Amino acid sequence: MKVKIKRKILEESKLDHKFPTTAQYRQTQPVQSDKAFNHAGEDIQFSRIEIGKNIDRFLQRPFVTVGDEFDEPDGSITKITNPKETNLLFYVYKGIDDNGALMDKYDVSAVNSELNQRVEHFITSLEGIDVEVLSSDIDNIIEYLTKDKSPESSPSHQSTRMLKGAPGHFDAYVFAARSRSIYKDTRAGKDFMLKSTPELKNIPDEHHFLFSMSNLMKRVKQALNAQPSTLIPPLDYETYDANYKLGTTTETIEGDKQPPSESDKAYYKGVNDFFVIFYKDPKNYEDLSDEKQFELMSEWFESLLYKIKDKLEDGKIPEEFMALEEISHNVPHIFFDTYGEAIESYIEAIEEISEE
Repeated sequence: MKVKIKRKILEESKLDHKFPTTAQYRQTQPVQSDKAFNHAGEDIQFSRIEIGKNIDRFLQRPFVTVGDEFDEPDGSITKITNPKETNLLFYVYKGIDDNGALMDKYDVSAVNSELNQRVEHFITSLEGIDVEVLSSDIDNIIEYLTKDKSPESSPSHQSTRMLKGAPGHFDAYVFAARSRSIYKDTRAGKDFMLKSTPELKNIPDEHHFLFSMSNLMKRVKQALNAQPSTLIPPLDYETYDANYKLGTTTETIEGDKQPPSESDKAYYKGVNDFFVIFYKDPKNYEDLSDEKQFELMSEWFESLLYKIKDKLEDGKIPEEFMALEEISHNVPHIFFDTYGEAIESYIEAIEEISEE
């Protein structure tokens, strides 16, 4: 398996003395709490999950973002690859000249315009009971955003790897984490200025409100202009964590916390082994395109990565990783390109354990 090892991933993870299979994985883990869940109705929970997805899509990202493609009049396709070609707040605020260099415009009006447009797109995305649910939840969401704000700055790949010249480190608020591929780098195109760590080193204090997620949700509340409903149960923090942040139901999180039965263990072993078994026999995939293989097998691959992660966190060399290495020549590159960051961090951890 030809994967370039990034030592920086492991070094950053040592800050909390945990093996970091990637920041994305940690974002999919529920808050630690002994409090019993108050399960809202299915329709309300699904609405909250969908709202969380739309917060990520419309509020935390510019409408045109990295990875978007456009058809040109001549039939060609243009793909956005440079963040400076998008309306990320930092670039809107500072300004970009004709040569692509940062300016010092400090354009508060332009940032306000961009934020208002995001709010408009977000409000338009609400359907069915979403307005009723959000108007009932939004005060608590704003409170919990404040609660989640980190008291200290923390390193992030977003500012150090993707967006050079950004003002400090960033730790973005996460919504609907489990509704996306947990190992895929979903930060690409996400606005690194809407962060949960407190410092905005190169931004005047009087402009910090522009880059506040709580302030952005207050704009949403104003645009909603709707009263809470007595039919929507109050949003406690555990439910907010499950529905909005993780993008799943409280019943799912409750089930995750139960110890697995023997039959569950046997099932999970089959799940973890299936990817390796599938790629041991070329007859299973020889008639499938790489894209079709990825469509069919990516979830099985993630299950295998979960198992490897669990072993590494226990300080063990995972035989599952060795099995993956043995069949890696049969696996399309799309898997390793998509999940490369996780795999690289595994290699680092295996090296660390081997040296102990």
